This record gives sequence, C-alpha cells and structure tokens, in this order.
Amino acid sequence: MGFADFYVSENSIRNMIKKDVSEGRELMECVFRMGSDAWCDYFEEARNMKSEGYKFCDNDIFMLETDMGKTGISLDKNELYEGKRRASFQGKSVALDSPSRTPKGDNKKFQVYINSGRKDKDGKVVAKKIRWGDPNLKVKNYDKKAAKSFRARHKCSTKSDRSTPGWWACNVHKYAKQLGLSSSNPW
Repeated sequence: MGFADFYVSENSIRNMIKKDVSEGRELMECVFRMGSDAWCDYFEEARNMKSEGYKFCDNDIFMLETDMGKTGISLDKNELYEGKRRASFQGKSVALDSPSRTPKGDNKKFQVYINSGRKDKDGKVVAKKIRWGDPNLKVKNYDKKAAKSFRARHKCSTKSDRSTPGWWACNVHKYAKQLGLSSSNPW
C-alpha cells in the first residue's frame, strides 16, 4: 500500500475534484505530482465522474478524453521519454500527441505524431504524422475578430477527429506554450 493509497481514499479524491472544479481550477492544476499513483487515481476518478454526468470545462473534457493519467508497463525503455508515450515512425522513435514546430523551410508550420492504430512486425505502435498551418502566417487567436473568422472558415465546432489536420488547427491553443504561441485563447 503506497502513501497515496493510505492517505487518499476514492471518496476524498472525488471531494477534492469537486472542490477544484467549484473553485475554477482545471484538473491539470491538482496537488499531486504528475505521473504519481495519486495523480493517476485523480484522473481515473475524474473520468468516472464524467461518465456519471459531472460537468467539467472544455479543457478538462479534452484531457479526460486522452490517455492522461492512465498507466502501463513497458519493458522497452525506448518507448518511454519524459513520461510521453512513444511509437515508431519510419524507423525512428517519436513522442505521441506532442505537437511541435516543423523544421525551417517546411511547407507546414506544425506537426504531431498520433497513434495510427497499427503495430509493426515487432509489435510496436506505428505513428501517423499530421502536419498543418501555413509557415508564413501567424496564429492570431489573441485577436477576437480574427479568431471568430478562423472558427467560421474552418468550421471548428464540427471538428472531432483528432487524426485530421483541421482538428489540430482548431485546437492549437491547447498547446500554446509548447508551440511558442503568444496566446492560449481558444479560437
């Protein structure tokens, strides 16, 4: 029995989540160390609450729909890198669901590798590369008029498939710090 198991019960985690949400904190701001057993329990309980109909903000819902806080065992150290899930893409190991800027001179601005749903002959996950954005344009989500125009032009309210460039373009604000954007305002 670990420290978190002894001191934090399922009921107290549920109460902690309710308090955090009522005080306007997002799930990622919880008191537990990212990756710890208690942190994973926190997210598991939040998923349970979501399935029971508890209301969360859009960013929390997004996090709960990913593998955030789920644990697993890997015997291959190359699959693990800074706590991120790994996959192979054209023979090299890449981090999944971690968008980045493309190299200078590329014809797209951003890229991300996602799970393609396939495995190679060794049983490793094969990644799919998604690229989006014009490298000659700025992301102007700080400008309300430009953001409204972008949402309408790209029909962001209908984007639900994470395996498309359109979804990533409409949700780039969720990765603003990671991508070096000046604003994390949603489109």
